[in-house]
Amino acid sequence: MNEFVTIGEPLVVYAADEADVPLNEATHFTRYPAGAELNVTIGLNKLGVAGTYISALGDDSNGRFIRHSLEQLKISTDYIASNKDARTGIYFKERVTHGDPQIEYARANSAASQLQMTDLPKIDFRGVRVLHLTGISAGISHTMFQNVQRLILDAKKAGVTVIFDPNIRPALWPSRDSMIRALNHLAGQCDIVLPGIGEGQILMGSRDPETIADFYLNMSTPKLVVVKSGSTGAFAKNDKNELYQIDAFHVEKVVDTVGAGDGFAAGFISGLLANLPLEQSLRRANAVGALAVQSEGDNSGYPDVEQLETFLQEN
Repeated sequence: MNEFVTIGEPLVVYAADEADVPLNEATHFTRYPAGAELNVTIGLNKLGVAGTYISALGDDSNGRFIRHSLEQLKISTDYIASNKDARTGIYFKERVTHGDPQIEYARANSAASQLQMTDLPKIDFRGVRVLHLTGISAGISHTMFQNVQRLILDAKKAGVTVIFDPNIRPALWPSRDSMIRALNHLAGQCDIVLPGIGEGQILMGSRDPETIADFYLNMSTPKLVVVKSGSTGAFAKNDKNELYQIDAFHVEKVVDTVGAGDGFAAGFISGLLANLPLEQSLRRANAVGALAVQSEGDNSGYPDVEQLETFLQEN
């Protein structure tokens, strides 16, 4: 039974094989399936949680690569439309031994950005417990913004918990101000908000975790805010004024930071769906994020259940 629903833009990432070589000089690349919401779907799937991933792919080699990758992972493609007139989004990524890699996108007017919900079967929210959304989906086109809004309304009618990760991508928006207004508008309609420290600075002007949490808890709908702070872990505050601070796990060597936030979301959601106490869900989230940064590829380091439990026991 599908326990979560998400919507997003699947991307193919071409990751440079040569370390610390600028993208304009890299000549060899390895191809991976990626995209924030797809990363979360893959992370949850590895943890034994089935869900509905909503999107569209171009009828091109990259689209077929993603579809085949999902089929190999036994992730349903029933809600992934095919658009013969549009391309599948891609991006290129540096391989670095320290810091964040340079990334260049080629995603404008992708198949996912043109997705019409009428092209897909009606989403069945029976049995679904979580709708996961990000600001990336909302930002890639006006059509997708409307799709996100529609899913929020449908989920609320069905009593489904709505989780929103701002996942800021300024290049997707007409202006910084329009991005801030749109993302905060969406966050204010959701039950759980997952901003990062840096995103808090942009969206509401503070890097203080509790101040960020209070900003969203003062809106009408959010009941819980989880602030991701990278190497220092996660801070959470709920509408009962209960505070939680869960330290990050020590990582000897960071290989690739891309996808760590999506891994955090997958770990957190898996804890909620397993009815774990909030502290344990946050610890799971930190663990998946820590494992993610130790592997190349946006989602290749995400653990299965046994690997996650082993990591938690050893740390």
